[in-house]
Amino acid sequence: MPRWFAPARYGGELRGSEELLQLIRTLGRRDFTVALGHVKTYLGAVSVWVAGRPEQAAALAARVTAGAVVSLAATERAHGSDLLAGELRAGRTPRGWRLDGEKWLINNATRAELVCVLARTDEAGGSRGFSLFLVDKARLAPDSWRPLAGVPTHGVRGADISGIAFTGAELPEDALIGAEGEGLEIILKGFQITRTLCSAMSLGMTDHALRIALDFARTHLLYRRPLAELPHAARTLAESYADLLAMEAVSLVATRSLHTLTEEQSAVSAVVKYLVPTLGDEVVGELRGLLGARAMLTEDFADGAFQKVERDHRIVGIFDGSTAVNLNSLINQFPVLTRGYRKGLADRDAVAAAARLDGPTPELDHGRLTLYARSGSSVVQSLPDAVERARATAPPAVVARAEQLLALADEVHGELAAHRHSARAVPETAFASARRYALVYAGAASLHLWLENAGTARARGPLWADAAWLDAVLARLLRRLTGTADLDDADGPALDRLLPALHAQFEEGALFSLLPCPLGRAARPRCPRSASPPSRRPRPRSRYDRPADRRRRRRPLDPAGPDPDLARVDRLEALLGDPDDAANPLGLHAVLAADERGELLPEGERALRDFGLGAEFVPAAYGGRFVRADRFALLMRSLFRRDCALGIGHGVTSFIAGLPVWADGSDTQRYRAAGLLLGGGRIVAAYTELDHGSDFSRVSLAARPAPGGGYLLDGGKQLVNNVGRAEAAVVFARTDERPGSRGHSHLLVDLDALPADRVDRTARYATSGVRGCLLGGVDFDACPVPADALLGTEGGAMETVLKVFQVTRSVLPGMVVGVGDTQLRAVLDFAGQRLLYGQPMHELPEVRSALTGAFLDLLICDALSVVGARSLHLLPAEASVRSAAVKYLVPRFLQDSSYRLGVLLGARSYLREGPYAVFQKAARDLPVVALAHASGAVCLSTIVPQLPRLAERAWQPALRGDASFQEAPRTLFRLHEPLPALDFGRLELTARGADSLAGHLPVLARELAEEARSRPELAELADLAGLFARELDELARRSVALPPRDRTPVAGRRAFLLAQRYALLLAAAACLGVWRAATPSDGFVADPLWAASALHRLAERLGLRRGPLPEPAVRQLFAELAERHETGRTLDLFRGRLARRAAPSHGVQGAI
Repeated sequence: MPRWFAPARYGGELRGSEELLQLIRTLGRRDFTVALGHVKTYLGAVSVWVAGRPEQAAALAARVTAGAVVSLAATERAHGSDLLAGELRAGRTPRGWRLDGEKWLINNATRAELVCVLARTDEAGGSRGFSLFLVDKARLAPDSWRPLAGVPTHGVRGADISGIAFTGAELPEDALIGAEGEGLEIILKGFQITRTLCSAMSLGMTDHALRIALDFARTHLLYRRPLAELPHAARTLAESYADLLAMEAVSLVATRSLHTLTEEQSAVSAVVKYLVPTLGDEVVGELRGLLGARAMLTEDFADGAFQKVERDHRIVGIFDGSTAVNLNSLINQFPVLTRGYRKGLADRDAVAAAARLDGPTPELDHGRLTLYARSGSSVVQSLPDAVERARATAPPAVVARAEQLLALADEVHGELAAHRHSARAVPETAFASARRYALVYAGAASLHLWLENAGTARARGPLWADAAWLDAVLARLLRRLTGTADLDDADGPALDRLLPALHAQFEEGALFSLLPCPLGRAARPRCPRSASPPSRRPRPRSRYDRPADRRRRRRPLDPAGPDPDLARVDRLEALLGDPDDAANPLGLHAVLAADERGELLPEGERALRDFGLGAEFVPAAYGGRFVRADRFALLMRSLFRRDCALGIGHGVTSFIAGLPVWADGSDTQRYRAAGLLLGGGRIVAAYTELDHGSDFSRVSLAARPAPGGGYLLDGGKQLVNNVGRAEAAVVFARTDERPGSRGHSHLLVDLDALPADRVDRTARYATSGVRGCLLGGVDFDACPVPADALLGTEGGAMETVLKVFQVTRSVLPGMVVGVGDTQLRAVLDFAGQRLLYGQPMHELPEVRSALTGAFLDLLICDALSVVGARSLHLLPAEASVRSAAVKYLVPRFLQDSSYRLGVLLGARSYLREGPYAVFQKAARDLPVVALAHASGAVCLSTIVPQLPRLAERAWQPALRGDASFQEAPRTLFRLHEPLPALDFGRLELTARGADSLAGHLPVLARELAEEARSRPELAELADLAGLFARELDELARRSVALPPRDRTPVAGRRAFLLAQRYALLLAAAACLGVWRAATPSDGFVADPLWAASALHRLAERLGLRRGPLPEPAVRQLFAELAERHETGRTLDLFRGRLARRAAPSHGVQGAI
């Protein structure tokens, strides 16, 4: 491989960049860590190929081809990608140069033999104040350099990511690369090559992820059909394939244009380095939803390969220039891109050579690289000609899409021309335009690729027939460009046409590619489930059978006060203590250390037992403190803010398991379960079987009648949290082999009383997130349990589980808001302390806009989750559909926000140590929580069948203003209003068409339209409310028109898109309702600013509005965010007090 890192002119094998692209792609498919470790030598050496002296380049090539590792040392701990702020200095000496300073977060810094070092050679700095040096470690005095400690990362865990320090390191004169003062220019030119080639890593890993998901979908049964045959899953696979093909088209054209359009590569490389990894991240994220919990397993599914791909791939968008850096680079070239497009400047022959794949490219002339693409981008600027050619040769559907692409290209260039900004104050609108320009480039590159290759020897097979791949790729790109949902399934036929090719390439063992490429064939080993026992400690004697009356007196309720629930939240915060104090046994340092060890924080578990957390899971009627679902979620949010794993492992698991007991159990069973939890014991919910996932109707664990009475349990459960150490379990078992909904029962099993030779609880499943949680498995072998273990009636468990899961789906998301709070707080600290362009990062408009957007996402999530939790008490009959919407939307928002915040945090977003390490832990934990107790797809499949009836019985009457419509009570939205007890008996399997929350939208819209006449400050909010009411009308129209096949859980993509839009409308109704019900004493919540801004953000999601919030709104919201962070207040609707910090954060000081 190293021979391809050196150009042929210097003795290497590298003649064309496309060949290197394919080599890196192949290696990246197998192991990105290995690819990174080797390919970074090319990055380290490329500066010499760009600007080195011929003898310098030849000498380096000889060492590289012999296997020498070369590293590029450009970044520093305090400055990251801001290379102009670098402090490592190179001073002249009589014999050459002297290096002093450190470089940090450097790939291969320790193992490299040679290092290209960027050093300040002029104290004044500036673009001509830095020079580049090729440092041979072997020629340095031993005491003049030292490696810095390796930095543990979330992804590429085997890579050498470390640093290097120089102290009076003497270099010879000939160590200089290029001329003095040209270092920055040389590096930026080299980046144009390496950023383009980075796309290969994304191509390889995305192929691997899609292959794993497709393999699973072809064999996993859901609703008694292969998952790959279900319309929604099949569409996810087709969209992922289309996106991968788009990534490949862009990569091929951009890589070949290195040779044919070299002067334009500064713009092209920025497009590729932003777009390809971003699309790859999106594909992997969608496939994660398809795989469910398996995507998080580090050993027991596909050898953990999927979660490794996901961890590793996220890094591609960060190194060699992050997403923000590349978009900035593109923005700086808006004037030349606009001018070139308007004048039609394009080297059409060079475009054809870049796009035509059956011929070699000319040798790369590094001297033609320039810092700016002065003539623009020929690939985009020749788009009008390409569309004209397509009219004569392409199918009509493709021609129509190409013409739409051209119209959008005109629109995007109009946006580019309208921007006026400075380098230090780039508005968010500029970033949005840059993203759209990248999509236009992708469309143009794809069209050129098809035009130049259709009919050639390399372009054969079903993908090329009738331009099938181009039709699907353009459909996907145009959807992103317009921001509109495909509610009419107009793209469906194009995407469905890809599926035969996808399956054929999989069956043939070929690369997922536009071009035929067989892969190395081997039997795919199936990884057996782990049989290794978890670390065990002596189990205490079972507490399950202690007398119920003794247990009930263990933990009395808190004394009555103004709000005892909020008082307990404050007590828990105080117990958790200062998160930043390294000496705090419950602080973030301790949490991260426990996560590294893969265990729950022991001090945390002891503290929570002392707090009596188990009482929070027990209804007050049975001696506990559970009264209100919304307050319970708020209490647990504090715990999730500190450690998601502790929240699940010591909290939520027992709460979930207790619900079927409170719903169906006898008084004896309820008091026994209550006594166990009040005494600090654990109950687990044993539902999941890996073979069946969320399809509970097919579970195989059986409870057969025992000869002497009771039951014999046979079978196993997997991914059951705490099963290895719990005293009791609620087991979901088949009690009737006949098909139907009455074939399953709940059994409350005393685990400690079971015969040791009939049960095995030693299995442990390792996951990439919530690593401390003891996810285990249990296997029963004709294991006897008594008859009184049965909860409720035999055969009634399916109905019960569908009802009690409405509770978990409503309250879990409210807890997880705390994880988003922690992530935003970490990035606020970073943005306030990090200087960029000589000013705090948070003062940059795009950064402030992103932080404010994350704040709004938390407020939206809180509004929806708190209204959903309160609905359990006030409108339980409507909870089935509302809880599904909450469980789908809140985790989705939080994960999207996590991704965007990670872009701001840059490389620190994947570091496992240091002040921001909590961010990557939270980023790992969030997907696991999102999948717990129903993935997004499962939740949407709950909503879909109910849409038509909701439209007919609730939305349309509300829109008409019919008196028959039952409005939501105002108490639903009053955060501090008391609630009646939760009555499990009032929960229903479906909402039966009742939906007072969504129907509240037109009611509020009419009220606000009237009020806005006399209150101008409500005009924007009234307009937005009207917009959402009209969207509800459109949703109702489309829902009632759904055909029968789209009114089932196995509906097509169109019905799922409607369910997604419904969830967004519910979020809007919740935000409006909470604002409307607030009083002046509620402060910020009563301000229409947040409600209007939240609706603006939701309207963007729906494609109803485009563009960022107005600057005055961003400024006011950021001031609120900054003040809360400074004063230790939560970033949700409640603005609660956080644990006191020994030294208040100064992350955003001065921002208010």
